[in-house]
Amino acid sequence: MPDQGQPTFVAAPAALTDPASLLPAGSLLATPQRTTRVIAVLAEKGGVGKTTTAINLAAAFVEADHECLLIDMDAQGGGATGALGVRTPPAECSVLAVLLEHALLSNVIVRTDAGLDLVPSNFGLAGLAFMADLAKEMRLRAALSHFVNTPDCVYSYIFIDCPPRLDVFSVNALVAADVVLIPIVPEPLPELTLGDVFRAIRHVRLLRAGQSTLEIKGFIPNRVNRRREALTRDVLGRLPPGVPVLPAIHDSAYISRAPQFGKTIFQLAPNSTAAEEYRQLAREIANGSH
Repeated sequence: MPDQGQPTFVAAPAALTDPASLLPAGSLLATPQRTTRVIAVLAEKGGVGKTTTAINLAAAFVEADHECLLIDMDAQGGGATGALGVRTPPAECSVLAVLLEHALLSNVIVRTDAGLDLVPSNFGLAGLAFMADLAKEMRLRAALSHFVNTPDCVYSYIFIDCPPRLDVFSVNALVAADVVLIPIVPEPLPELTLGDVFRAIRHVRLLRAGQSTLEIKGFIPNRVNRRREALTRDVLGRLPPGVPVLPAIHDSAYISRAPQFGKTIFQLAPNSTAAEEYRQLAREIANGSH
């Protein structure tokens, strides 16, 4: 298990201004034999169940005996760190230290009560967005490129909880990921909020030119109301074609309550319909990950 003591710091390398210099041979996206799957959970706005999806999907894989790591990229403190009952750590023990190249990713991992490992966030992360660094969009990818090829990486899946907006941290997550999941709430005119998401994905695919492609695994309908199935079908029928619609997660009081107690759905209500829906969603993702 990862060392939960004080992080071991490494000397920051010289400033890198060429994004290509962050892509060594055998990097994360250029290593086909790598078995770790990196999955970004992306949304253009809050309130669509992004963090809930990242946490409970990771927990579903843990329940199925996979080692999972969750990286919290939300700088405002509303992401996975708090929802898993982990106190916001000092900057030097968070993902901020990794992105600033002050610590290795393996040195800031903490174990949660849910059985999954976490790279926690810190409020200081927001300041990184203003760095005058041409390579800042590649920093998480560089960190993961090193990490997944070391004995410290015991994970089958690494989930990245993106911020609830499209910014440099969301781009970092997409550049580092193999797969992106897009949670949505079936409500009128969802396509109006998806244009920026697909523009961001196109931007990242250009950054990754010559490397492995970023796969859009599908939309995840969240907070689906069983009494409004007709509206749900209509909304889902108007989503952009060519992107799969994955198994839905219906509205549930258990899902809403779990973060208040710092728990996953599997800790709070393992026998609930909601827990079984996350298991089904995890099976669907796993079956398409080969």
